[in-house]
Amino acid sequence: MARRMTLNTTVTPMIYSKDAVIRRFLSLGFQENSMYVDSFYDITGGMGSMGIVMKWEEEIFTKFKKEGRNHVLKSPGSEIFNRLMDIARPQEDAVPLVLDSLFVVLGFIPFGGLIGLVAFVFEKYAKGK
Repeated sequence: MARRMTLNTTVTPMIYSKDAVIRRFLSLGFQENSMYVDSFYDITGGMGSMGIVMKWEEEIFTKFKKEGRNHVLKSPGSEIFNRLMDIARPQEDAVPLVLDSLFVVLGFIPFGGLIGLVAFVFEKYAKGK
């Protein structure tokens, strides 16, 4: 029965790519029931269909990123280069995370569950009366 319901297709189900496939949408925040919402739908839709949003994405996430990386690598004595190298170096004062360090934090989980259970029971019986 299931075999008859499966759609046969010649399209391969997965495309392998080296690049990440990410879609970002242009969004603007307005107050609720704002008179500008409808007019901005047309503006943002036009920007998307004209390719302006794709151009911004390309510049920000590809072009400027590559240019910035090349600029930093060409100036090894700059402040930005030194800061990045400080971040990349392993920290001497770093300690490994062990379970003993988490007992206090993990102890609050059952405490929060207990408070939630008490609130649930109280709400259940308070509504019943």
